Amino acid sequence: MLGLRQAAAKKSRVVRIVDQKTAVVPLHADTLADPNKLLASVRPLLELGCSVATVLGARRRHRPEKTPLYKIISENLESWLQWREATERPVPAYVEDELRGYLECGLLCFGFARVVCMTCRTGFVVAFCCKGRGVCPSCNGRHMAQTAAHLVDHVIPPVPVRQWVISVPKRLRGFLANRPAAVNALTKIFLDEIERLLCAAAGVTDAVNTPTAACPRLGGISFLHRFGSALNHHVHLHACVTDGVFVPAATATACDTPPAFIPARPICPGRSGRARCLARFLSGKRA
Repeated sequence: MLGLRQAAAKKSRVVRIVDQKTAVVPLHADTLADPNKLLASVRPLLELGCSVATVLGARRRHRPEKTPLYKIISENLESWLQWREATERPVPAYVEDELRGYLECGLLCFGFARVVCMTCRTGFVVAFCCKGRGVCPSCNGRHMAQTAAHLVDHVIPPVPVRQWVISVPKRLRGFLANRPAAVNALTKIFLDEIERLLCAAAGVTDAVNTPTAACPRLGGISFLHRFGSALNHHVHLHACVTDGVFVPAATATACDTPPAFIPARPICPGRSGRARCLARFLSGKRA
């Protein structure tokens, strides 16, 4: 309701369709202040299947060409590429494609689709996007929202989740920049150490000859970040991990039984000694 009220505040009237005729319903200040009156004003169109953006006319086309980022890239891209070529340090092709794709994202002159509401026949145009993952703020935000919704709805179970972050020393960031095998090894060590800490915090221990399928396991997903808050080169990992471990069923016949979740006790700083040793090992220091 709050989003509906904010959208209506940007518009002074609502178009209501009654018997295939169009009528204009003013939205006065008292209507916007009262959620019940606001909902009653737009309920007919909402019941017909129109979206809130169509009913209130609140959708506005994204105009990236007016943003400072677009102006900086459009004015300096060609000269920057020429400078990199002159210094014998050419930009990788995927970086150039990402930047050029951003300059065409959201502009109607590079293609668009026309969208029409099948109920009220209200139409508008939507410009094609670059679908990039590195430069475009609009596409990055959409990817982030879609990924978060997918993880919450279909991947992450309804259990407590904790975020873990590992940052490597500066001398290793350049080493990890173009070595995927090293990043994979770092990710495995990172998650293995988190799993060990969670098993200890949950009070779960394994016998030496325990099969791998019967071992308690964590649930998590990791994200690789290649830059810091100042856009500096900074390879580090973020991981969303269940705050506990899943223990498979004890009997072999209970294959259809879901694993039991055992929450972890609060992890005190004293339990992260091996993590500090790992950090010192990666930095080349002796523990």
